[in-house]
Amino acid sequence: MEKDAPKIGQRILAGLNSFGCFLIVFLILSHIVFFSGVIKSASGVNPSRYFSVLLIEKTGSVIPYQPSIVSLGELKQAIRQIKDYTFLVPQGFDKKLQAQLKNGYFHVKRMRDGSQQIQVQQPSEGVMYSWYEAQDKTVIPKYEKVWSESGCAMLSILVFIAALILSRMIMKFIRKRVKKNRSVPHISFRREPSKF
Repeated sequence: MEKDAPKIGQRILAGLNSFGCFLIVFLILSHIVFFSGVIKSASGVNPSRYFSVLLIEKTGSVIPYQPSIVSLGELKQAIRQIKDYTFLVPQGFDKKLQAQLKNGYFHVKRMRDGSQQIQVQQPSEGVMYSWYEAQDKTVIPKYEKVWSESGCAMLSILVFIAALILSRMIMKFIRKRVKKNRSVPHISFRREPSKF
């Protein structure tokens, strides 16, 4: 039993090494697929009707602005229902407008020419991200990212399988290299004591 202890320890260590390798590969692949623009689609020329923008109603009341996230397909109708509006986020109102939004998120970057670069996240069937340039009464779509629930699930499975295959290949390569290095005979030179 005591003789088997080192073997069990080696197996556990090998298992942990394999799992660590898989985890690293999985995280790298997930980052590339989900965060590095693989699913981004240019939409400046022909954006989808689901492309979302931040529409800000000028109320003229105690609460001066009322924000809402609207898709391009519903934008014309939404504008007809309000008296005055803007696509620009007023200075100093970022946090207040964000707090008023019930569903969704936006991030704004103000440019020197007075325009704004805005990112909108709109949860629907899955998740919709839209990036666009905003002026007072104009929106210029840049690009969007759409993840459906089914698409995300399928993509996650594919990333998992790819990570599993890659990690096994990497571990095989490492083991071969280690085995090869161990098989090289170690030559040592011992100096014979002088007879004189």
